[in-house]
Amino acid sequence: MDHPAPDIDAPLSAPAAGSLPREIQSASHAAGQADQWFPRALDLLLHHPALLVGVAYLGSALIGIWSSYWFYRSFGIPVVQYFQFSDFLIAGLRDPVSIVSLGALLAALGLSYLPTVYESRRPEAVRGFRRHWWGRLVFPKWGSPFIDRKWYELSPGTTLAIALVFGSGALIQSHARDKADALLAGGGQPIRLMLSGESRPLVGQARLLGTSSGYTFLYWPANGRTEVIAQGELGRIEVLPRRRYDPEAGRGE
Repeated sequence: MDHPAPDIDAPLSAPAAGSLPREIQSASHAAGQADQWFPRALDLLLHHPALLVGVAYLGSALIGIWSSYWFYRSFGIPVVQYFQFSDFLIAGLRDPVSIVSLGALLAALGLSYLPTVYESRRPEAVRGFRRHWWGRLVFPKWGSPFIDRKWYELSPGTTLAIALVFGSGALIQSHARDKADALLAGGGQPIRLMLSGESRPLVGQARLLGTSSGYTFLYWPANGRTEVIAQGELGRIEVLPRRRYDPEAGRGE
């Protein structure tokens, strides 16, 4: 009696979860949870608004410190040595670019992890999407959070997150150097200084680089000199009309 040949294309039924050894179930569960650090962190932040504000504040402070370091480095000022504790906390609030950079970074991270978050919550729906070409494009199998990876293997989302962090750091560094180059070229807001206890201002026009809790950072385009003055030594700062410094004439144009 002839027996029908088995259909090799027929889908195999998955064994019941209870029939699997406990070690295999634990490994499968660990693999499914290994790549879900961002969804978990997002849920934690959304359920604790105070923590979200704290993380955002810390992120903007780190960006501000990074930007300040490269800006003042162009003038040979080790600004971190002049910062007090309060200066580190408000470093990100001194430059709006820090807040914009943080918002753009978080938005890019959120968009990059949207497929991972959706698949971790609705895996059955994603399996159905992958039957179509657009589903395989949006939800590639190699980017699934349920793939068992080695400890040294980074998921696509984590790899993209690292690339975004380093890329944002490079852009902020470039922006800080561009601001410094503009001042070194004679741009910026000219000011006239008068020291405390003096009746006449100092000769020449300076450029205000910035301030901290205890110091004022200045640049003198006439001789390319930078100066750090304690806050108590300044009696008056006069803001002059904005003019580009002319090195040949020795004054503003």
